[in-house]
Amino acid sequence: MRMDQVDHDALSQLALFPLQTVLFPGGALPLRIFEARYVDMIRDCMRNNSAFGVVPITQGREVGATPLFHHVGTSATIETWDQGHDGLLEILARGTQRFDVLNHAVQNDGLVVGSIRQRDETASSLAARHLPLRDLLSQVLESNLTVAPPRPWHLDEAGWLSYRLAELAPMSLAERLALLDYDDAERRLDDIARHFESRTPRTPKPTAN
Repeated sequence: MRMDQVDHDALSQLALFPLQTVLFPGGALPLRIFEARYVDMIRDCMRNNSAFGVVPITQGREVGATPLFHHVGTSATIETWDQGHDGLLEILARGTQRFDVLNHAVQNDGLVVGSIRQRDETASSLAARHLPLRDLLSQVLESNLTVAPPRPWHLDEAGWLSYRLAELAPMSLAERLALLDYDDAERRLDDIARHFESRTPRTPKPTAN
């Protein structure tokens, strides 16, 4: 089942889903929902064709008491949903746009609702120094089509490229949070390039006899 024509107007109040992951714009987010507060949230989103916000947890857990979470998150829209064999609600959401959490409150049912400010996403073409990153991602996606994002792939768009690499690169939570914070896609790609360079073994120089 598909959810189409979601209202992408700027949001001021958004239901927040703290998760132990970093969702980037354009990224896929499969979820199995079992807590009542999030089942109700997802049903409201489907009923109203609206988005919810994913905020990365910095301290605490996904289940139970409200954890501490990062001040930047990503809005997500529901692409598909189904009822699993175990009765749990299964959805596939897609990241759309980053936002800043200005403040938040916890409702009686435990759902976190935040006052947010959307961050602009400006498309920019790829700089020449980042062409090796484009070629790297192209090779990775072509060899893993079952987990690759749906086409078209925007390999020459700096923002799209940086987000897909940020998802795939073996990074710590702190490193991914820094990339999520950046408004400059070129800066994001520069950091990713340095990350790959730091993990590439250096060939030792031959010693002189």
